[in-house]
Amino acid sequence: MALAVTCGGCGRTFRVKEEYRGRHGKCQVCGADMVAEGDHVPDHDVFISHSHHDQAAAHAIGNALESRQIRCWMAPRDVPPGATWSAAITGAISECQMMVLVFSSHSNHSGEVLREVTCAVDNGVVIIPFRIEDVEMSKDMKYFLAPLHWLDALTPPLAQHVAKLAQRVESLLLEKGRVPAKEPSSGAEDAASPHAEEAPPPRPSGNYIKAFLAAARFLLSMVCLLGHCARTLLAAARSLPAMVRSFGNRVRTLPSAARSLFFSPRVRTGFILTVVFLVLLGTASYVFGWSARHAGEESIFDEIRMVWIPPGEFMMSSPESEPERDGNERPLHRVAISRGFWLGKYEVTQAQWQAVMAGAPSKFKGDTLPVECVSWDDCHEFIWRLNAKGEGLFRLPTEAEWEYACRAGTTTPFAFGETISPEQANYNGDGTYWNGREGVYRQQTTPVGSFRPNAWGLYDMHGNVCEWCQDWWHDTYQGAPEDGSAWESPAGERRVLRGGSWDDTLRNCRSAAREPDTPGSRHGALGFRVVRTP
Repeated sequence: MALAVTCGGCGRTFRVKEEYRGRHGKCQVCGADMVAEGDHVPDHDVFISHSHHDQAAAHAIGNALESRQIRCWMAPRDVPPGATWSAAITGAISECQMMVLVFSSHSNHSGEVLREVTCAVDNGVVIIPFRIEDVEMSKDMKYFLAPLHWLDALTPPLAQHVAKLAQRVESLLLEKGRVPAKEPSSGAEDAASPHAEEAPPPRPSGNYIKAFLAAARFLLSMVCLLGHCARTLLAAARSLPAMVRSFGNRVRTLPSAARSLFFSPRVRTGFILTVVFLVLLGTASYVFGWSARHAGEESIFDEIRMVWIPPGEFMMSSPESEPERDGNERPLHRVAISRGFWLGKYEVTQAQWQAVMAGAPSKFKGDTLPVECVSWDDCHEFIWRLNAKGEGLFRLPTEAEWEYACRAGTTTPFAFGETISPEQANYNGDGTYWNGREGVYRQQTTPVGSFRPNAWGLYDMHGNVCEWCQDWWHDTYQGAPEDGSAWESPAGERRVLRGGSWDDTLRNCRSAAREPDTPGSRHGALGFRVVRTP
C-alpha cells in the first residue's frame, strides 16, 4: 500500500511510498514544503484482463499506461511468488479501480477471463473492453459487457488505439480523484522528498525538431514540384491550339464507324468510370495502407532488419522417408498461415541485446555475433522492453511460423536441398548427413549473415544458435494448431527450440528438427529472433 499526500501549496494529491511516511520534502510541481502523511491507497490503478494468447497486446497496453505513470496489474508478471493465482487475482481486482479487458476470440471463451470480469462487476470496478478481434460475444460475456461502451482496435496500427485507450483511462482516473504515481528518481535533490505522481511538463525533444525539418523539406519539395507542373501546363496550353487542329485532321481521316464508336456515349462513360475507379483504388490504398508485399521484402523496425513472410500453406514436419527423422516430428500435417508477418532477417545480435537490456550474457563476445546464453524468459523480457518503445508489437515466432519461414517453399530436409556443407551453415562438421561430407567444426558462433540466406532472405536458419519459439513442447504434433498459432496448452515444463546450433550435427539442424528445453535454461547455444506483427 502507498500514501495519498496532498500538497498545501498547489492542492495536488500524490501517491507516496509507505516508507516515506513522516518525512519532509518539496512538492515537485510547485516546490512547496510537504510532509508525507495521508491515507492508504492501493498500489495499482488498473487490472489488465487478458488471455495468455494475447500477451503481446496486454503488454503493449501496460507499457502505454505505465509510461503515463498509471500502475497496472497483470498476470503472471505481478503474481507474488508462492501465492495462489486465484487469491492474487481476486485481491488485485478488488484493489484496482478499473479493469481493461483485452477482448479477442481467445478471451471470449476463456473461463479465467470470465471469472475476472465477474469479480470486477461484484466489486464495482469500472470495465473498459478493448476489442482487438471482431468476434461476436459469447452469451456469458454479453451478460456483463453488452451495456458498456467499447474501444475498438480492429485496424492497424495497434499502437494508435492503445494510445487512445491510455488517454481514456487517465481521464477516468483523474475524474475519480486519482493521480498517477511517479517512481522515485535517483537524481532528486532531497532523498526524503515525497515523489510527486505527476511530472512537470516535458521539454520538447530532438524528435520534434527532426519532424519539423522533415515537414519543411516535404513542403519545399511539393512547392518545387507544383512549380514544375505549372510550367509544364503553361507550355502545353500555348501549344494546345496546334495540337487540337492536328488531332481534328487525324480524326477526319478515320472511317465514320470508327469515329462514332470512339465518341459514343458508352465509350466515354466507360472511360470516365475507369478513371474514377483507378483514382478511388489509389486513394484507398494510400488511406488503408494496402500493399502487395512479396516474400523477402525487407524493412527496419527499431534497428532490427526484418523480412516479410507472406501468408500461405505448407506441410509441417518431415515425411516418413526423410533420413534420421525423429519420432517427435510425427505426424506430417498441413498448416495454413492466414496472415503474413515480419521475421528477423538475422538472429538477435549482442549489440541489439545490449541496446535494449544493457547487459552482456553471451559466452562468445562480439557485437555482430548472435546473443546466446539467454533463456526463454530472458527473451520475453527483451521483447517486453522492445514493445515499450512503441515501435510496434514484437514477439517470439510460433513453431509453425518458424518452420514455414525456414523452408521458404521447400520440402527437402534443408532449405538448400537434401543436405548442406559447413560452407553453407555453422554446425558441428565432424559428422555427416545422408550423402554429405565432413567439414570444419568451428566450436563457436559466427557473425550473423556469414552464410548465404534461404529463398526468402533469412540467414542462419540452420545452425549457429538454437532459436526459442513461443510454443510449449509436446512429444508429437497430435492435436497441434493448424492455423500457425502457438501451442499454448502445456504438456510439461519445456518450450520449443528450432534450427540447431554450432554444436549440433546436421540431424538437429534440419528444417523439421525440434528440441525441448526448460524456459529458464541458459547456455552458449541458445539464442532467438523476433517476429513483428503487421
